[in-house]
Amino acid sequence: MLYVCFKRWSAAWDEEKHAFSIFYDGIGPVARDIRFESIEYLEGNKDLPCQYALSAQKQARGIAVKYAGDDINRRDITFTLNLTDDGPALSFGCDGAANVLLRGYLPMGHGKAEDRMAVRLDGRDDILRSSVGPSSLKHCNSLFAADLDAALSLHSLGEERIYFDWKENCYAFSYETSKRDYSKRLDFKLTESLYRNRFHVDYKPLGPAARRDIPVGWMSWYAVQFRAGEKTVLDNARFQKAHLSRYGANTIWVDWEWYHRNHCGMETPGTDMFHPDQDAYPNGLKYVADEIKKMGFMPALWIGPTCDSAYNEALEQHPDMMMIHKAFWSGQYFLDPSHPAFLNEALPRTIGLMKEWGYEALKWDVNPDTATFCDQCHEKLYDPSLSTRQMLKNAYAKVRQLVGDDTYMLYCSGAGMREEDHAVGSFDAMRIGGDIFGWDDFSQRCIDRIYDTYMLHNTTILCDADNVVIRDEFNDMNQARTRASLVSLLGLPYTFGDDLPRLQKERVEILQKTIPPLPARPMEIRRFQRQSPQGVIHVRVEKEFLSYDLADFYNGTEEKTVYRFDPARELQKEKDEKFHAYDFWRDEYLGVIDREYPLELEAFESRVLALHQVADHPQLISTSRHVSQGAVELKNLFWNGETGVLSGVSSLPEDEKYTLVVAAPEGWHLAGQGEEIAPRVWKIHLATQAAGDFNWKVGFLRK
Repeated sequence: MLYVCFKRWSAAWDEEKHAFSIFYDGIGPVARDIRFESIEYLEGNKDLPCQYALSAQKQARGIAVKYAGDDINRRDITFTLNLTDDGPALSFGCDGAANVLLRGYLPMGHGKAEDRMAVRLDGRDDILRSSVGPSSLKHCNSLFAADLDAALSLHSLGEERIYFDWKENCYAFSYETSKRDYSKRLDFKLTESLYRNRFHVDYKPLGPAARRDIPVGWMSWYAVQFRAGEKTVLDNARFQKAHLSRYGANTIWVDWEWYHRNHCGMETPGTDMFHPDQDAYPNGLKYVADEIKKMGFMPALWIGPTCDSAYNEALEQHPDMMMIHKAFWSGQYFLDPSHPAFLNEALPRTIGLMKEWGYEALKWDVNPDTATFCDQCHEKLYDPSLSTRQMLKNAYAKVRQLVGDDTYMLYCSGAGMREEDHAVGSFDAMRIGGDIFGWDDFSQRCIDRIYDTYMLHNTTILCDADNVVIRDEFNDMNQARTRASLVSLLGLPYTFGDDLPRLQKERVEILQKTIPPLPARPMEIRRFQRQSPQGVIHVRVEKEFLSYDLADFYNGTEEKTVYRFDPARELQKEKDEKFHAYDFWRDEYLGVIDREYPLELEAFESRVLALHQVADHPQLISTSRHVSQGAVELKNLFWNGETGVLSGVSSLPEDEKYTLVVAAPEGWHLAGQGEEIAPRVWKIHLATQAAGDFNWKVGFLRK
């Protein structure tokens, strides 16, 4: 083995494998088994490396490997891996014009494959892209290691691609030179502390609470507001158990009304942050949490420990803990977060009661307002030597210590970069905007904000876009579907903001079809800014047995419009690729798309298309369980060319009517029963009895 080291980079040539590996101090192997795979001369002949004699030589800051030809049909080829100040550079030289193909693996250290993400760092369009599984797109030239906050980027004038190798359970890359690639050089660039430096946050990988199933469930405030109480909470929990639990609902949130009945900041005597409203919760909050748990849900509680509506016992004992007395929506007594009594008495009591009552997740509110008052009153605070940020971060760290890493903590609320900075590194999730009820709220506080913050989602924190409110008071059916689709496809925490027993059946079905949210992550590490009220969300789904694209085309206006959909632009596909397109909400097959397609959008409509590359055999192109059309429930899919059987395993709820949409190329027809909806495209209607894995088969015959 030949080895070379320069500054923090090192490289090795394995003489048995005939492959390079690249290492970086503090990370370990960033690339391995980089091999010369083939060479194609412009005259048309193609050679493999085994047809050459090989020799390797160490240089001052690199290693040169020579593949000796025969001077007749094969020319000498030299690969040189140099370590430079900017990073490793792999270059190729040949007597005459030729194109080469290299392949290698990108472990990026010793972390898990699920902590690696193929991404683009510097895009320019406003198409919000996410991935489910180890996906990659044509423009993804970087691999981000979430456990390291570091990205390895590949740069060349040729064609470099990053993809996932399922056999090796590792990302891999290919590099192919081209006529325009005059340098014949592939550069490796490592960016450390990517999030810390680019977004100025206390980057930490997601904690265990955020890595579990994302919270999905009902919240009291948006649904019933000050009508919330024991009866309304448990009535909604029972409805959720009966109609939504089997689809993925797992949480019930008791919001701020447990000790608030108005926006004035003053409440009934005897009600404060330590004492629930007895009229609303006559049996206490522990009884409510116990009943929620009996239904199989996680009880979650709103807290606002920096502000109270009453001069509570903690303030009576420590009157100097009061920062300011000012009537506000959340209360009138703001507490000094730098005061030792706040950190060591008030906070522990708040969390102690939450645990005693049996709540397993928390929503910590009033944070931005507290920060504002800390700024205004800074000189009068107990410890003015601390910045407002330090005070609040210390308080968050104290609560994390009290609840442990397994307790889900939601920061509320967030409207800007200051709030991001306060939340990241301390919380599992953060609200990214204000309360959402009407459509303008949704457009500005959800869509605009998620474009600005999505790069943080499911990497260092979960982005919570507030409740999904779909009742007819605020939405027609198109608006309801658009709201639910966006939250589901982007994989955001999903909170129901309606009085569920009063919600119409067709709107409950929207919830059923959009939960759970996808385990999606960003594919571009940058902030976006919407250029139009019409937009596209692109989700690339990558499973070991299935790869396809989802595209959510939404219209945010009350006017009809036409979106000219081009797979090469929106999906980063090659110009000659063909796709079966199926519209989930319209339940419509659009045919094979291979060029720009005019997509009509009604007012406020969302059209979610599943796009599968046309195969040379029968294939699955859509399912009815979830808006993602297969990403949630499919556990396996297999085409047997010998028997002509397409088979799969789907994880489904009980009593589920389940429809498969299958397509076949010319020369094939369905062997059994099915509803033909287009030439060689059929719906297969199935039904489950029990919940669990559902095995299905669809047979085909050649004509």
